[in-house]
Amino acid sequence: MTIAHFDSVPFRDIYGDKKGVIEGDFDIQSLSDFLIKYWVSYVECHHCPRENTCKFAIPHPKWEWKKLEIQCGVKSEFIKNFVALTFDEYIGAGSDVQERLLSATYHLSEYAIMSEQQIGWTIDDEWLKNLGTYGKTFLGSIVHLREKLTHAAQDLSYVPNLYRRKPILLVEGQSEKAFLDKLRESHNSWFTDLRTEVYGGNGNAHPRRIQMRLEKYVEDGYTCFMQGDKDGKEKGSFEKLIKQKVVEEKNTFLFDFDFESAIPRKLLLIALHNLDLLLDIDSKVFLEKTDNKSSICIQIKAVFGVDLESYKVQLADEIGWVFNNSEFHWYQDKNKFMEQAELGRFLDFVIKMH
Repeated sequence: MTIAHFDSVPFRDIYGDKKGVIEGDFDIQSLSDFLIKYWVSYVECHHCPRENTCKFAIPHPKWEWKKLEIQCGVKSEFIKNFVALTFDEYIGAGSDVQERLLSATYHLSEYAIMSEQQIGWTIDDEWLKNLGTYGKTFLGSIVHLREKLTHAAQDLSYVPNLYRRKPILLVEGQSEKAFLDKLRESHNSWFTDLRTEVYGGNGNAHPRRIQMRLEKYVEDGYTCFMQGDKDGKEKGSFEKLIKQKVVEEKNTFLFDFDFESAIPRKLLLIALHNLDLLLDIDSKVFLEKTDNKSSICIQIKAVFGVDLESYKVQLADEIGWVFNNSEFHWYQDKNKFMEQAELGRFLDFVIKMH
C-alpha cells in the first residue's frame, strides 16, 4: 500500500481558512475520506438546483418531493478522483508542496460544486423568473467563480510535474498587441490562446511597476515573456528585471529599433499603400531612400514627410491582416523569413513560448 506522510502541514477548513494542520500517514482512500470529512457539508438534495439530474441524489423513502440528506456527491466524488490522480505528488514531497496541493484540491472542489449549482440555477426558467430584476445580476456574478481557479492555479504552479504554466507576453506598445491580436483571427493554434498585455505608455514602463506586474503574473501561475526595443527607455528595465530573476533572459525579445522597423520594407510599403499612405512612392524608390540602419518611422518622416505616429496601431493591424492571408505562407517562406527578417524572428519567439 502506497503511503504519504504529512508532518503538520497547514490545512484549510471548510471556509478556506488555514486554521489547522494535517499530520500522519495516509493512503489514497484515507486521505480522500479525511478531506471529505472536513470539506463536504451534509445537504438535502431537494434544495439543490441539480436535484433532478444529479446521479448522487437519493429519493426520500417517505416524501417523494424530498431527497435524503447526504454529503454532496459531486464535491465528494471530485475530491476522490483528484486525490487518486495526484496522490503520487504527495509522496516524498516537502511540506510546502503538500500544502500547495491540498490547497489546490480545496479550491478546485469548491469550483466544481459551485459551478454545478450555478449551472443548475441558470437553466431553471422558473427560478430565474422569481429573481425578478436580480436575475441579470446573478448571471453576471457567475464570473466570480474564476477566483477559485486563480487560487488553484497559484497553488498548482508550485507543484512539480502537475501543472504547466501558461505563457503571457508583455509587449512594449499597442502596435505589437494589435499585430498579435490580428494573428489570433487566423485561428492558428500558435496565437488563438496567446495572452498579450501592454506594459508601456503612461508611465507604466517604470521598472518597479513592471516588476510588480510580473511578480503577480508569476504568482497567478504564468510564465512571463517580454518584448521591447533595444534603443528604447525600457532597455535598462529589462537588464534589471533579468538580474533580479523576475524574467529569464531567454524569455525576452528586443527589436533593434521598433516594431515598424522589424517589418520587411517591401511588406511595410504594401501596408502603407493599403492605408492610403505614400501612394505615389513605388517599391524601388522606397528601398533606395530607406535602409535598416535606423528607425524606419524616423526615416519616413524625414524623407517623405509622413509622421506614422498616429497610424502605428492601424499599420500593425494591417500587417497582421496580410499575414492572415491564406496566400502568404510566411512560416514556409523559401527566403527564410523566420530566420532573416526581424519580424520573423519575433514570431518564432512567440511560437516557441508554448
